Amino acid sequence: MESLLEAAFTYKAWGYSIIPVLENKKPPLHWKRYQSEIMSDRTIFQSFTNPSIRGLAIVCGDISGHFEALDFDDKNDPTRSIFDRFHRKLFEHHPALAQQMATALTKNKGHHLYYRCPEIDSSKVLAQRPSTPFELADNPNWRVRVLIETLGNAGIVIVPPSQGYQFIQSGLREVLTILPAERALLHKLAKGFNLYKAPVYLPASFPRLPSTSDQPLTDFNQRGDVISLLQNHEWHMVYSTPERTYFRRPGKTDHYTSGNFHHQLRSFWVWSTSTDFRARWPHNPSAVYAFLRCKGDFKQAARELIGLGYGKSYKRT
Repeated sequence: MESLLEAAFTYKAWGYSIIPVLENKKPPLHWKRYQSEIMSDRTIFQSFTNPSIRGLAIVCGDISGHFEALDFDDKNDPTRSIFDRFHRKLFEHHPALAQQMATALTKNKGHHLYYRCPEIDSSKVLAQRPSTPFELADNPNWRVRVLIETLGNAGIVIVPPSQGYQFIQSGLREVLTILPAERALLHKLAKGFNLYKAPVYLPASFPRLPSTSDQPLTDFNQRGDVISLLQNHEWHMVYSTPERTYFRRPGKTDHYTSGNFHHQLRSFWVWSTSTDFRARWPHNPSAVYAFLRCKGDFKQAARELIGLGYGKSYKRT
């Protein structure tokens, strides 16, 4: 493959849905349509002859023949060896799989493993670690570092010959199709490198008050200013539509957005896995307040919200 344009047509011929990406690894277009349709030859030519395009990404999932990738972010591993350690484990358990899977080196010296499987899912974090005290001193908002994650349905993965990417084993012409049990093995081995246990915040951690506007948490759910609250905690507002306001999380990230607030449902949804919020889970306004202001303590959040004029003071009788 001598150029991105040639590669784009080749990958399409091999059954992949492809999109262009810029130097910052972001697509210059609204790419979600290509989760259900393949880009036309005309659009491919127009996109990949644009001089600002620096890479090519495959839209993972069913549209690309049940295509999935494991993404190893070696730069987040203090030893820079998370992929090598995983690969040794895989070789111990399934040497044939370790020797046959398509593997690439990424722009940031991380690694990708590519495969197809009849059973895949949406993207998920498999292993992460808490930031060190030194890292937190540099950036107190980046509390969790992702080590290994899947890129599946509704995800994209940048592939060679994108700038800075190269295959180090096999390629994608006849990418290996693995069994669901083999995929489960890959994920199990990856989870074995997880060093972070996410905090669990249960509704039972705050008083069971009547569900009325007299309750500060309920009152804040109904009329609290979530957008200003997020902005005051360094969530950057990227853009807004009549339905949603989109945010990028605090700290360094290559992603354009990290979550959004649905105005009518009054629900904050985060897809970034590098925050204290539970990824891909709806959070009502009082939960956003509790997470950002009170480390997940809903009792403390209720007390503070009363002081801010939400609800009424509650006393046991």
